[in-house]
Amino acid sequence: MQRIQTEVAPGNQAAAAPFFNRDTHRLETYVASEGKFYDLNGSVVHALAAVAAPATEYKPAYYLDPGTGQVKSYPRAVSKKYQLKSGCRLDEATGQFVDTRTGQAVAREQAIELYNPSDRTYYDVQGRVLRREQDTPEVEYVTEYYPDRHTGEVKSERRPVRQYYVVKQGIRFDKKTGQFTDPATGKAVAAQDAVVQIRQ
Repeated sequence: MQRIQTEVAPGNQAAAAPFFNRDTHRLETYVASEGKFYDLNGSVVHALAAVAAPATEYKPAYYLDPGTGQVKSYPRAVSKKYQLKSGCRLDEATGQFVDTRTGQAVAREQAIELYNPSDRTYYDVQGRVLRREQDTPEVEYVTEYYPDRHTGEVKSERRPVRQYYVVKQGIRFDKKTGQFTDPATGKAVAAQDAVVQIRQ
């Protein structure tokens, strides 16, 4: 039943999941949305006291249907997962966690972490936050036009806007000291006053 909660999407909970009951040596089906077990004749064999709600978060994933050319979606599980921390490995021969820097065995609590993609956060085994993923900055694009030298047609392309800093005109940067100076006065200039951002 735990597999049904974690592996079956909410939209599929009304479907019947067949399985072999080892206690009765019979094939049965379980309908998660009802919390009931049926035999192959459709009779209720057992009913749970309460319907177990899905325990996994789902988000829509989109794809192009090659048969119709339409964009469709399906529920993709957003599941938490345990993974080894950086600098640790699992010794397959002994089953122990090992610190790769020292070669010494370490406790499970020191070697693994839990990643939750829904909030993009890493937790230790006690549920304490270890770190959060940083948001990746959105890339800005600009459309540029050019004449195609093969056809003579005007075409366009999108390219990312590049941003970088240059030293302002009239300011000198000393590579040996790492300081900016104004040659006219000989005085040091703060970095924020010595550089300018250029977008191309």
